Amino acid sequence: MSNCYLCGEILTDSNSSEEHIIPNAIGGKLKAKILCKKCNSSFGNTIDSELAKSLLSFSNWLDVDRTRGKTPALECKVDNIPVKREASTGEIQGKNIEKINENNMKFSFIGYSEEEVIKQTSETIKTKAKRLNLSEDKINKLLYNETKG
Repeated sequence: MSNCYLCGEILTDSNSSEEHIIPNAIGGKLKAKILCKKCNSSFGNTIDSELAKSLLSFSNWLDVDRTRGKTPALECKVDNIPVKREASTGEIQGKNIEKINENNMKFSFIGYSEEEVIKQTSETIKTKAKRLNLSEDKINKLLYNETKG
């Protein structure tokens, strides 16, 4: 007989639980019966969960092999626009709009709606144009060409 590593309770067939030594969410396969069900559940809902969240971007980019379920999509923001990256395909979900103006300036944004992309494009053009000391008329022309064209 062995005892639970955390609480010291004697482990039996009815109260023991297989613990992933490295959490399954980040690719761990090695298991051991070192925790009781209560401690394993508590550990999984706290420390294991936080570790998995902290390493989600690595798990997603590496498409970590898991025994339970697939690696979840990575949800993040690119230029303040929400996007998702599927681990298995590497596909980034969201709307992609690319524009090149008459000055060969290229603008590329990803978002879930054209309104989001237009808003982000407008904000970026305004910021860049102000740094270049462009007039309000020139800024409006750039905005009109990039967001309506």
